[in-house]
Amino acid sequence: MSEDHVEGKLDNTGYGLGFGVISQERYLTELGSMGGYYWGGLCFTSFVIDLKEDMIAVFMAQLRPTGELNLDSKVIHLAYQAIED
Repeated sequence: MSEDHVEGKLDNTGYGLGFGVISQERYLTELGSMGGYYWGGLCFTSFVIDLKEDMIAVFMAQLRPTGELNLDSKVIHLAYQAIED
């Protein structure tokens, strides 16, 4: 499920069966690791599973419309900032 099933067909991300996957270095942004996967839901939910960092981050709220809030993104950023190497 976490393998890229559209490899080479899209320029900006890879997709597994049900979520986005980071299968190539070009898909990496400032956060994440190769082999990680993620998704965001309709009513302000999101998750990230980063296998390299041994981390799962989940954000859940019930807000629609979001009113231009980016709390989900901030929570994911905070989770990565909390990692101690």
